[in-house]
Amino acid sequence: MESYKQFIIYMMHCINGVGFQQNTPERSITVTFLRKMLSSAETILRIEPNGYDSCIIASHMTEGILLLNWLLDDPARIKDYDDYIFVEFLPLLEIDPSFRESLLETIKQNDVQRFMKAEYLRQKKISDDLLLNYQNYRNDWYKPEINTLKDIPKCVKQKVTQKALNDIYAMYHGLCSYKHYSPCVMPSKDDITNRWRIRAMDIALKTAALCLYIVLLYTNQFQNNILDANDIIQRYDKLP
Repeated sequence: MESYKQFIIYMMHCINGVGFQQNTPERSITVTFLRKMLSSAETILRIEPNGYDSCIIASHMTEGILLLNWLLDDPARIKDYDDYIFVEFLPLLEIDPSFRESLLETIKQNDVQRFMKAEYLRQKKISDDLLLNYQNYRNDWYKPEINTLKDIPKCVKQKVTQKALNDIYAMYHGLCSYKHYSPCVMPSKDDITNRWRIRAMDIALKTAALCLYIVLLYTNQFQNNILDANDIIQRYDKLP
């Protein structure tokens, strides 16, 4: 998969030194995801030929694409994504309760109670203790619109490049196998199993290239095409 490796390096070169703006929700979220994808892709290149761990990172990148598609499909979700961080901070109060009051004030200012479970939202008045109890909140910011990340492909309309998205979705289940120690990716004494096993490094490089490509196109779209997207797309179209 040398061609995918070279495509990753080429995209890194395109991004290097570019001053991306983050003055709108769409710009901010795409640049944030681009930076994380870039870091993940760099790690995969650095640990090559460790295909197993590279696939774990690639599965993480794929989930990032799913989330970004969901966010951009309805930009109002970006605020939900940003505000849910305060729900995720709540368990940390058990470790350091000193920021209890400041977190409580932030929760009230940002209407974070909208993430609470239905039985609490029906109450006329929600006490501070209820607001500060992590167990009283939905366990994912994207619920109840969807239940799992796997629901996203059939829901979103935002598709900057359908072919790349289809390829990523097709590889998602296989990539998750590396996170979960599935039998099909573990070392085996069975010669047949080993003969049919797909080279993990190839999957990781292809996934990393596609994820970085998609996020780069999304980012460029909201940056008034600061990059030459035509050249990037033409190089992508030549990939096997």
